[in-house]
Amino acid sequence: MRIDRWFGAVAAATSLAMACGGSSSDENARQAAGPPGGSSGSSGSSGSSGSSGSSGSSGSSGSPGPSEDLVARTLKSGAVSLLGLLDGEQVVYTVASPTGARSIEAMPLAGGAPTVIGTVASDEHVAILGRTVAFVTGLAEDEFVGTLNVWSKAGGLKSSVATAASIFGLRASYDGSRLAFRFNQSAETGAYDIAVTNADAPSSTASTTTTVLTNVTTTKACRSRSRFVKSTFFAANCNDASTASSLVVVPDGVSATPRTLVDGSVPASALNPAKSWGLDADGKKVFVIAGPNDQGRVVDVQTGAVANIENGTNAGYLSADGSRVYYSTSAGAFKRASALSDPSPVVLVASGFAETLAQSRDSKHVVFRSLPYAKDSILSDLRLVDTTASGPGPAGDLVPTATGIVDAFAGKGAYVLYRSDVSVTSDGPVVGKLKVLATSPGAVAREVAIDAESAFVFDESTKVLFADHPRDVAGRYVYDLKVFDAAGGSPTRVATGIDSIYGLANYSVSSTGKQVIFAKPGASGGLYATNIP
Repeated sequence: MRIDRWFGAVAAATSLAMACGGSSSDENARQAAGPPGGSSGSSGSSGSSGSSGSSGSSGSSGSPGPSEDLVARTLKSGAVSLLGLLDGEQVVYTVASPTGARSIEAMPLAGGAPTVIGTVASDEHVAILGRTVAFVTGLAEDEFVGTLNVWSKAGGLKSSVATAASIFGLRASYDGSRLAFRFNQSAETGAYDIAVTNADAPSSTASTTTTVLTNVTTTKACRSRSRFVKSTFFAANCNDASTASSLVVVPDGVSATPRTLVDGSVPASALNPAKSWGLDADGKKVFVIAGPNDQGRVVDVQTGAVANIENGTNAGYLSADGSRVYYSTSAGAFKRASALSDPSPVVLVASGFAETLAQSRDSKHVVFRSLPYAKDSILSDLRLVDTTASGPGPAGDLVPTATGIVDAFAGKGAYVLYRSDVSVTSDGPVVGKLKVLATSPGAVAREVAIDAESAFVFDESTKVLFADHPRDVAGRYVYDLKVFDAAGGSPTRVATGIDSIYGLANYSVSSTGKQVIFAKPGASGGLYATNIP
């Protein structure tokens, strides 16, 4: 389990929704879940939207499937905690030491002797970023700032890369060659510096391979948001006591010089720090909400040219190719516009659009909510809209009441996966009826499982993994793991009784999408891998 996934679960449980296009205060959980091109992602981690817990009633699944698990091979026996996959080929996990600390190890997915990386007090102090493992040591109790250490297969262990470093805000470029991290965090003001550096030889000192952004302010009114697109780093930050946000880009290459795209010191152009921003797939254009009238704008990253879209913009995102922008307004409308000089907005939803919850990779469909959140901002109504329409039309009601969760789109946007009738308890998983619906007109939803906790979609395919039948075993939740085709067919059971972490089903998928890695809890358990049919 990567740290961004864990903080995503915490965010869901504390009103920081992972859905892109919203206005959460930190981008830790959102980097892997953003709109097309709007955020970096990496294979090897499943998603989840539940809340943590250690007790609760067991469920019973009505899902069809074989009575036996698929054959799995043992990677390591005993009590282990799966953290995830490194660069698609190294399984990273922790084992308990006699002192109670956790030893971090990496093992080739094909099998072999493990490499001991380091020791941490707890699993949540570790992050898998591209081809590196970052971990923070020397943390005080209930604190998240300490000494940053980084390990990669190519560069080995780099100890004490930075001090007063935060486990929040860790980022990696798409290819894993670059890292960004926060350090020099002030205990009094919370301000910090950001280093953008080489992953195999990381440093917090400015040089030809490391760029440092200094004195970044983080307050409730203005929190930093950052992401890589390919190997270029973007950060929206406030500086000093300012509550207006600037957007800064750190390009790839030697001796990279930061460049301000949007100047927060100029009121007419300053970003609204409470609003979202997003990029196209190549990092050539960025959509921002700026100025005193919350004007939606598209900025050309290379030239700085600005295309003004509309005042009163609430949230939005760009299509992967950067040609279109999709945005909601403070009046509750949802629109499509050209990202060029003449936007010519087209109204897709005339009113009642509260927030984008998910969008397909091809940008042709969006799931949104109209009603207020329920159950600690976890549950909402779910409505589907076709973004290619020539004008407003009736939105499809997937879940008409605030009892649903959208999981993902599958098959390049051909199917949407969601849960209805979701039950939420204060100390247990968030489970509901897992359904799949073709996004073509006239399609009817198909129920796949009655107590599913999460779903993971293989990149651009129709194959779906999901966690099912959560139950409490000796004070720890375990799940069954199943796979099915969104295009049709019944689920196949992959494994029974897989481990959880913070109440969430815990598994990782190889970069090829052909293997799933999971752990079974306890001294008689272990770490396993199996092929996915």
